[in-house]
Amino acid sequence: MNACASCCQAQRGCCDCKSIDYKAGNLTSVCEGAEFFSSARDVVVTQSPEVVRSADKVVLPGSWTLQATQLLDELGLTEAVRESIGPKARGFWASAVGLQWLFEGSTEADGTKGFGRVLRECVSISRAVYGRWS
Repeated sequence: MNACASCCQAQRGCCDCKSIDYKAGNLTSVCEGAEFFSSARDVVVTQSPEVVRSADKVVLPGSWTLQATQLLDELGLTEAVRESIGPKARGFWASAVGLQWLFEGSTEADGTKGFGRVLRECVSISRAVYGRWS
């Protein structure tokens, strides 16, 4: 039995944490952070929509661009992520561009749709403050 299985058994599933692998995020750092700051003892990396839907906690690591969502679509993960941040959300953590995906879109990737949980566009600090890219 791995560390997560024994932890979950002892604590009634508190550490069922899955990190989404879309081949662009910093999985190692994100998983180590999730393990350190949560009850998770073993973060499972997955590309399976079914695994994401069944997870108690979901981690969406960041990447360099919002346009990396294309692989989420190809793997069928977009709807699973939407469900994990929707009204029945359990535990969800995102970092960097993963946070931008919560918005309808971002000025850093014009025309690329986010998940729409925050009904606004994410605006870069330089554009918001200076009205242009720096």
